[in-house]
Amino acid sequence: MGHIGFAILIVGAALIFGWLMFALWVLSLVLRIFGKVIGGILRGLGILPPRRRRVLGNVMLPCARIRCAANNPVNARFCRRCGAQLSNHAPAQSRQAMAACL
Repeated sequence: MGHIGFAILIVGAALIFGWLMFALWVLSLVLRIFGKVIGGILRGLGILPPRRRRVLGNVMLPCARIRCAANNPVNARFCRRCGAQLSNHAPAQSRQAMAACL
């Protein structure tokens, strides 16, 4: 009889722990949404500075092939999608020129 009581105690503790973790997760979610709403209101009123937008620093160049038109980095020599050679690319440095820089 002692083993059954111990098993019920362990299962009950696990259920209570699970519900507690779920309640904390819901509470953090509600607080985060509340913070975003309050922050948006304060930014709208001009009390807080506007959020900075995350912009990628890489400028993309579309592939010249009409059927492909994939965006590629400016310094790429070949298209990512179709493999066609890109005409507007930065000249690649040779290994000797790179070694001279070091």
